[in-house]
Amino acid sequence: MSEYPGRSAELAIGWDVGGAHLKAALLRGGELVDVAQWPCPLWLGQDRLSQAIAQARLRWPGVIEQARHGLTMTAEMVDLFPDRASGVAALAAQLALELTGTATPCIDRLAWYAGPAAASTDGTLASSAANSVPAGSATGASGVNPADPTSADDAGTAMWLASTDAAAQWRRLASANYLATASLAAAVVGEGVLVDIGSTTTDLIVFRGGSVQLIGGGRAQGPGLGTGLADADRLASGELVYQGVVRTPLIALAQRVPFAGHSVSVMNELFATSADVYRLTGELDEAHDQQPTADGAPKTAAATRQRLARLLGRDGADASDEQWLALARFWRERQLAELAQGLQRVAHASRLPAKAPLLAAGCGAFLVAELARDLGRPALSFSADVLGLAPGHALAGWAQVCAPAVAVALLLET
Repeated sequence: MSEYPGRSAELAIGWDVGGAHLKAALLRGGELVDVAQWPCPLWLGQDRLSQAIAQARLRWPGVIEQARHGLTMTAEMVDLFPDRASGVAALAAQLALELTGTATPCIDRLAWYAGPAAASTDGTLASSAANSVPAGSATGASGVNPADPTSADDAGTAMWLASTDAAAQWRRLASANYLATASLAAAVVGEGVLVDIGSTTTDLIVFRGGSVQLIGGGRAQGPGLGTGLADADRLASGELVYQGVVRTPLIALAQRVPFAGHSVSVMNELFATSADVYRLTGELDEAHDQQPTADGAPKTAAATRQRLARLLGRDGADASDEQWLALARFWRERQLAELAQGLQRVAHASRLPAKAPLLAAGCGAFLVAELARDLGRPALSFSADVLGLAPGHALAGWAQVCAPAVAVALLLET
């Protein structure tokens, strides 16, 4: 790792490179001025990432060439790549060229977020600038004042990698985006559980005493596992729930469902996804509903009901709109139950105090208030309680959806 100077610049962009979306947050003079997300189905080829970056250039003409860039990723998991190491290396190389025009940009131009600090033996990731960092690592003190998230003084030690180090240090970069969000949350809120419900997955990350506390250490066995950082560790501990509010196949939630007074089996086909559920319930923001439908048909209410009906071997005309809405609500309850179970497991394993809040982020943040109520916990939001954005602020919604990109941008600038 190289030393990261941590100095402020006029323009900075935080990027969260996912397998289904590219998310970005733009800072000017340390202030958040725009947040955006573009569809990026990387499993179809790296050219999809190029296309998404081209959309960013159209939105921000001339900015990418001038800005400093902080990045995090989860896209190394897509089956385009033979393994995660290859994915990290390929994406780091592509992004260096496309964002800076050179294969070897210096770290003060482009830096990869590598976590807040090394994991301690108890699974806690230090967020205090006083904590030591492994030899040879890059550090930049990053602290956040709740009243002014861009003014930092004590939020912790952010670690950064140059793109030229990405291949060798790939385990530090693979699927590390949740650490950026949780580290920023720990600095501002102090204690709670980050509940980042995205299109595909949900992160349940405990933070307390200004530090991120991972509980997955030692559960998964294999090279690079057992630290609590890897997806395999977090799947074992419950901190990673592979469900979201857009792309999750409904057959993953239940094999039998109540319908028309009977319990019926569902067809094990990718006929409908969670987006169909929340489209019918009216909770999924149309702007966040960016992925194609399972059948390629429109996202109208009628087409959505038809997709649900197909799971039961029926057509939408076979039942009333109210019956299909009731079925959607059943799927919603099943997903809420899965998430609640994960939260209870994580809270118990971490011995989290009973009144520690749930901090909502992601395009599925609309579910967190109900989860908090059912679990008897307060509910906070990333946009309001970490960034200080009023509910009606123009950037509040997208900042919530793109929380890791926003967090990386702010950590880069502090």
